[in-house]
Amino acid sequence: MDTSTGKRTAKVRRTLTKRTVAALQPAEKPWIAWDDKLTGFAVCLCSHDHE
Repeated sequence: MDTSTGKRTAKVRRTLTKRTVAALQPAEKPWIAWDDKLTGFAVCLCSHDHE
């Protein structure tokens, strides 16, 4: 997340498949992995202890 604007930025931009989503790891802060072929499709990742 870009703290200067408060907007989330893409950490990953690739084709999201079952395999690539399973390989994604949560970070300390929530982040979004965007699909590069399907416009508007993304996965938001956050840790279990995130409130």
